[in-house]
Amino acid sequence: MKTVQCASGLSRRTPSGALFSSNSQSDASCSSNTQSGATGFSNTQSDATFSSNSKSDATGSSNTQSGAPFSSNSQSNATDSSNSKSDATGSSNSQSNVTGSSNSKSDATGFSYTKSDATGSSKSKSDATGSSNSQSDATGSSNSKSDPTGSSNSKSNATGSSKSQSDATGSSNSKSDATGSSNSQSNATGSSNTQSDATVSSYSKSNATGSSNTQSGATGSSNSKSDATGSSNSKSDPTGSSNSKSNATGSSKSQSDATGSSNSKSDATGSSNSQSNVTGSSNSKSDATGFSYTKSDATGSSKSKSDATGSSNSQSDATGSSNSKSDPTGSSNSKSNATGSSKSQSDATGSSNSKSDATGSSNSQSNATGSSNTQSDATVSSYCKSNATGSSNTQSGATGSSNSKSDYIFSDDMCEFHSHKSRQMSENSNSQKATVGVNKSNNQQGAPSGGVFKSSSSGATVDVYKNQ
Repeated sequence: MKTVQCASGLSRRTPSGALFSSNSQSDASCSSNTQSGATGFSNTQSDATFSSNSKSDATGSSNTQSGAPFSSNSQSNATDSSNSKSDATGSSNSQSNVTGSSNSKSDATGFSYTKSDATGSSKSKSDATGSSNSQSDATGSSNSKSDPTGSSNSKSNATGSSKSQSDATGSSNSKSDATGSSNSQSNATGSSNTQSDATVSSYSKSNATGSSNTQSGATGSSNSKSDATGSSNSKSDPTGSSNSKSNATGSSKSQSDATGSSNSKSDATGSSNSQSNVTGSSNSKSDATGFSYTKSDATGSSKSKSDATGSSNSQSDATGSSNSKSDPTGSSNSKSNATGSSKSQSDATGSSNSKSDATGSSNSQSNATGSSNTQSDATVSSYCKSNATGSSNTQSGATGSSNSKSDYIFSDDMCEFHSHKSRQMSENSNSQKATVGVNKSNNQQGAPSGGVFKSSSSGATVDVYKNQ
């Protein structure tokens, strides 16, 4: 029997759409580690509230970094991939349009797995081939616009605001760490095959003192992670591959439209907004289909490693609120850790992965339509362990066909369950008292295809029992 600190608000999970799954996990608002090596795009990793190490080696991508006490605007349009990172004390805006294709392999198709030990450090390493590097550190105001066919390099130091726009045929990388606000937008056209933790799954992790809302349904694959100290909004619609990282103390906004994949990470003390839209195809292999798994080890560190030739990773760390929306046909990865509120919405043709560690509230929504043939440990089962002071809401719905094999009882130290097709769904399970004993029908039953599972609990402590 595991004892979990439960949310003082409302903890609610509604997985629907048996083909895909939505996971909601809550961890401490600290750090996340992400390593990715890609050809044609650049993946960015950052540490949540503490330190952020980012290394990117790209041959044909466009990298944009801006650190500004005020505001930093960066826009890049690339035919290959678009990575955007901005470090700003004020606000950082980054927009990139990418047209290209990206191929990748992932561990799960409709499976979502999350474990994070927050309160650590965040490391980021990305190796990319063909990129356009643009860095801007603004104390004043710096405006930079580049429309290259090859690569675009731009660096500006300003005390006021820093604006950087680059249109490249290669790729565009933009990273923004802002104390104020960071806005990043990228548009891409191409196909995206992603290697990530899940391909047709919706993944949401939130360690929130506030609330965590997660809704997912994907046709492609959409992964979104945001760790925000302020507020982080992330929306990705990529056709190619778009990488965007922003760390902001104020607000960070990141939007990327790519045909391949869209990577967006923002660490913001204020608010971080990241939007990416993806149109394309996403092929991946994963361990589970329609399986939802969540574990949170608060006050630890969160590590994420993805090796993709062209996947869409979007991560934003914010202390305030984090909003993440991704409508990809390819794949979009978004993770958000927020001290305030974190909202993540992803509409993907492949899968949608959304992770948010928020002290405030984390909202994640993803819609998907497609088919998934996979062998997984569980089929449409929902598993949740959360240490939250706020509330956690999770809703997932998907349209498509899924062939999967499920014959595994998940791990030991987490809320365990068996995924049986014959198991009944629990329409509504509400428990509100100081110490809540969660029965087997609460948060732990496998959901048949199209089933709806709703569970809410509020109190100081929740005892989660193992299903036998």
